[in-house]
Amino acid sequence: MEDHFDELQEQLDHHEKRKPERYLGHRTNRAFYVIIFLLIFLIVALIVAQLLTVTTLKAQQKRTLTELAYTQSELDHYKEAYMTAVADAQAFGRIYDTNYTGDANATPAAAVLAPAQAQTLPNESVWGYYNKLDIIDDSCIPTTKVVHTDSDAVEVVVIASGTKGTAWPRLNVLMDGTLLASFDIAGTQGVYKTAVILPMGTHHLDLAFVNAQQSGPLSIPIVRIGDRTLENEVSIIDYGAEFGMFNCKQTAEGDTLKDDGAMRFRIEKV
Repeated sequence: MEDHFDELQEQLDHHEKRKPERYLGHRTNRAFYVIIFLLIFLIVALIVAQLLTVTTLKAQQKRTLTELAYTQSELDHYKEAYMTAVADAQAFGRIYDTNYTGDANATPAAAVLAPAQAQTLPNESVWGYYNKLDIIDDSCIPTTKVVHTDSDAVEVVVIASGTKGTAWPRLNVLMDGTLLASFDIAGTQGVYKTAVILPMGTHHLDLAFVNAQQSGPLSIPIVRIGDRTLENEVSIIDYGAEFGMFNCKQTAEGDTLKDDGAMRFRIEKV
């Protein structure tokens, strides 16, 4: 009996020595762990590659958005230049209509006036002198209109119409406080011109309506200064008598003056 037990024990020992790899936790188990490690490494590599791709795409998106913003800015600039050109073309069209296709029954005073010989401004600005004394002010003028011209002489063209009371509206054109011209604005739209030798820099153009008590309203839809055309639906009108029309205390917007006052512009010649 004991011999039989020893024989079984010997067979069992022999079996364990001959097939150790069949049991979990030896050679087969190590291969399994190697495969798991390789899979984890592959997944990590894919995640890192994906993160690098996302970072690269974000950088490209940022550059693209920057370029798009710059392009949009340039587009807005060209659009503004285009609209300015269209406005100038429309203004010239209105001038043409007034000159050649206007009312045949218009009074002679509303006819086109020949440009006056360009006047020279005094060495000391009249406007600047009274501004230093705080008598007049330009703080109510919201923008400065830029005028481009290679010539020393700048032509001022006013499209205006007036309604008669006991007299036609009287329009005085002033540059830096110096009177350039005075017109009776009679009837339907007419073109009124004057010219001035204008140095580089900032200047003040005022279109003063001075006899509202004797006349009807004065309308000034368009003003042209050198190469710059202004349509005046929202231009600043400064009401008051004498210096009161230049003090920014009683203002309105529009292109029609119904009382004594001035349509005011700040311009810069470059």
